[in-house]
Amino acid sequence: MKVSRVCIWGAGLSGYTLARAFAEKARVRSLLIDIDQDKVRRIGDGAMPFGYPVSFLSEPSVTCSALIAASSEPRDALSEELAVHMICVPTEANGTISKAALIAVVSTLAEGSRARPLYVVIESTVAPSWVDDVYDIFEARGWRRGVDLHLGASARRDVFGDESRSLGRVSKVFGGDTPSMIALMRDLYGPIWPELHQATDAKEAMLVKVVENMMRYSAVTLANLVAASYTGFDVANVLRLAATKWNMPLYYPGLGVAGYCIPVAKDYVADSALPDDRSYFDLLGASEAGLTQRAMTAVARWTTGRDVAILGLAYAPELKIHVRSPSLTLCEHLRTRSRSVAVHDPLYSADELSALTGAKAFDLSDLAEFDTIVLMTAHRSYLASQMPKVDTSRAVTIIDNGGHWRDRKFPSNVIYRQVGGRDFY
Repeated sequence: MKVSRVCIWGAGLSGYTLARAFAEKARVRSLLIDIDQDKVRRIGDGAMPFGYPVSFLSEPSVTCSALIAASSEPRDALSEELAVHMICVPTEANGTISKAALIAVVSTLAEGSRARPLYVVIESTVAPSWVDDVYDIFEARGWRRGVDLHLGASARRDVFGDESRSLGRVSKVFGGDTPSMIALMRDLYGPIWPELHQATDAKEAMLVKVVENMMRYSAVTLANLVAASYTGFDVANVLRLAATKWNMPLYYPGLGVAGYCIPVAKDYVADSALPDDRSYFDLLGASEAGLTQRAMTAVARWTTGRDVAILGLAYAPELKIHVRSPSLTLCEHLRTRSRSVAVHDPLYSADELSALTGAKAFDLSDLAEFDTIVLMTAHRSYLASQMPKVDTSRAVTIIDNGGHWRDRKFPSNVIYRQVGGRDFY
């Protein structure tokens, strides 16, 4: 089945970048549906929908923009001509997994779509059991599985902000529940992803995604546990050396597990696990929370009564997303312990930083006024050769939450501590 037009539900990073890839690499038209009218307006104006620059994404060309339309009216997606629907809506809300947006889209399609047959691909991260919920909604409204409705799944695994692992530069796992769905997904994805891996079905494809995230979550939590347990060792260096082994990835200890995807991986897996096994995932979450608290307490040991500058609110470099950012937890933890706490992030305005963190914002030109600097996010501006700017006339402490300044030479008045390094705890 040759696809020339798709509907994409959700105009966030996942949905919009997918539309861009379809336009630029496959000449496929996209209609983006999003409840945010500002996003819809920007796309209609031929611009990106985010309202802020995205470092890894250039402005769309005129030719590209002509292939991408947007609407805030779900009914615009229900015509017979729109038979292929890609679901890219958020499945986390306030740091917890949520199927609400998925169910809302599926219910809209089941109740109103006039396309027969209908092809639905879930690109959002979901628990495998949620696929059953999708079928239940359609079948309750008379749709016949494998006849009127074809379902597939292929959660995104590229890394926003990392050009080397951007969309189209990583392999893609997909699964369809019918031969027609599999053929359609191959046709859609083939021009964009150089390497496709076919799962048995939609559920298995989704389990692949949450297991990938779960393995990373477990490894990061273990790295934090080792760092907290072996306080006399430079555990960050131990893990770096361990990663020289051919089958050992590199994980640095940090101030918690960051982001809106990895920290909730255990919840997606637990949602579809056997009831007797779910206590394990609860225990893992409790371990993460306890280790995060220990790390925050260690930071407070070096910052109490001092003027603290926190570099970075976003949870990942060059990405304006702060959901479950450790910087938020750190600000809350230090506000009552330090003499002052200030935050900088090049992606956020001063008003945004103050409103989100409860701390004052500051300009990088004023960094030398602080006697403690905490590097949280590896934004490019923080990794420039002239950074960090410190006052060489007094004692200054630097706390590095990822070892990004580990190899720098600092003046003798600077005490450098990497999270998970020797004597950090």
